[in-house]
Amino acid sequence: MAVDTMSKTRTTGWSLACLTTSSLVFACAVAAVLTGWSDGLDETVRSTINNWANPQLTAFFLFITQFGSVAVVYALAVIEAVALLFLRRRADALYLIVVMAAAAVVNNGVKLAVARARPEPFFGDLPASYSFASGHALYAGCIYAVIGSLIAAEMPRAWLRVLVLAATLALIGVIGLSRVYLGVHYPTDVIAGFALAALILCVARGLMPERGVKV
Repeated sequence: MAVDTMSKTRTTGWSLACLTTSSLVFACAVAAVLTGWSDGLDETVRSTINNWANPQLTAFFLFITQFGSVAVVYALAVIEAVALLFLRRRADALYLIVVMAAAAVVNNGVKLAVARARPEPFFGDLPASYSFASGHALYAGCIYAVIGSLIAAEMPRAWLRVLVLAATLALIGVIGLSRVYLGVHYPTDVIAGFALAALILCVARGLMPERGVKV
């Protein structure tokens, strides 16, 4: 009983820390964008990253960015949800569905509320939607964090769990970086997308404390 209480207290502490941090990061990003404070920094970072450009790197980022697209992300979500239901892991399936449904609603709501124009792209076509926040960063942060954490929870060794989570974070980070490299987002758009993903995951985990991702 004492161990369970300590575990629940620790989980609650991490959830509150995640919730507070992600909320503050997102609020700061919104304030920076609305006041124009981030404009110079955004352009400087965009230009610096664009200086890395070469044909091989561009081809890589054009490929990797697809893993954050709506089509790929929600196809993965459907496949994962069906697989979890087949394995009788209904709570995990519900967690995934709630997270991805919230991601879609939050992404569209924030884009319409802030209505930030897209920057001129360096490579590829300019998406038709608003720039803030990055949907690719938000969707990738949600789907791969859930899948990666579920996989990590099944690993028999701590180092394997760390390896899976590190690979998950690396994939999410590279997808976010691809949006800035390709020039279709400002860095603050990507940061805000990651913050929103963390916020959604924290809230969903708090609403279902005995369900979903266990790491």
